[in-house]
Amino acid sequence: MKPTTLYLPAELELEYRLDYFNAGVAAEALECDGVAVSTDKAFDAVRGLRRVW
Repeated sequence: MKPTTLYLPAELELEYRLDYFNAGVAAEALECDGVAVSTDKAFDAVRGLRRVW
């Protein structure tokens, strides 16, 4: 885990109005490969993130 893993979710919550858990998933995905496996369309708005499923 990098330090950015801790503050990035808070930034995503504010910028994209994600809930706490989605922000955590989005942060991890952005730091790894940019892909979130989910049916939740909230991820579609996040720049640099691709939602599959």
